[in-house]
Amino acid sequence: MRVEEEFCRKCFDGYLKDRVGVQTTWRPGTDPPDYFLRVGSGTFAVEVTQLFGEVRTDEGARMGDQQYEASMMTVCEQIREAAIAEGTLRGLYLIHLVGPFGDFRRARRLIIERALECIRVTQGTTTGPGRVVFAEMAERMKELGFGPDMIVEAVGDRWIPGSCTIAKLAGSPDAIHCVTSARGRFMYEGQVSAEACRMLQEAVCEKQRKLAKIPEAKILLLLHQWPMQRAWIYRGCVKALRLLDRFHSIFVVEGDDEGYFLHTEEAGWCTPRAGRLNGNSEV
Repeated sequence: MRVEEEFCRKCFDGYLKDRVGVQTTWRPGTDPPDYFLRVGSGTFAVEVTQLFGEVRTDEGARMGDQQYEASMMTVCEQIREAAIAEGTLRGLYLIHLVGPFGDFRRARRLIIERALECIRVTQGTTTGPGRVVFAEMAERMKELGFGPDMIVEAVGDRWIPGSCTIAKLAGSPDAIHCVTSARGRFMYEGQVSAEACRMLQEAVCEKQRKLAKIPEAKILLLLHQWPMQRAWIYRGCVKALRLLDRFHSIFVVEGDDEGYFLHTEEAGWCTPRAGRLNGNSEV
């Protein structure tokens, strides 16, 4: 079993045993489902999936929000390690990466090279203004033969996707602090809700198709892994959610000891014996 599947199983099992007070027996599933759960005389097919935001490039490529965050932090760590090895890291630097990047391998190489050059040049100064050290738009315009003045004007916005800015801050220890942004992370409230409902509906539809031939009643465990939002956002999607009736229960796992039902046919599971998860027994 994958780590996230086992994590969800333990969280849901803890909910049923510790909060509801029912006894459970689990066994591995046949993929699908991920598990079979026995409660009393009933057997359920349990499937686990993840809900995570996406970062998308103009070319249509997709990357999970957490994967994107990890890849950006890796770039910053590579810059830090190289600067320490060179002996040029003197002071605190703020690196702002705004993705996604169309050609990530090329962008990573150029960002590391140019950030290190900036650190070398500014190592003897106390502070340094923020400067764009890489912008994919500028690279493309260079290839097309645009002049320097037009390029500077076009990429003057430090928040455009596919760019990296570095600044030196005063009065701090030798370190590099990384800040990441991405298209889709800054949305209006309505856009956030729409994206949450889209992710939720896609997950329900996908798992309904996957489990269509499984005869047992079905339970769907949804692991919330969207760092920018709280898991409670999915509650606003229930009234418009299709295929709810294909599942006995749909349970959102937000973290250890945190979760709630979006839907269940077992009324007793929604009456906690002792409040634990979120300190709230509301369904």
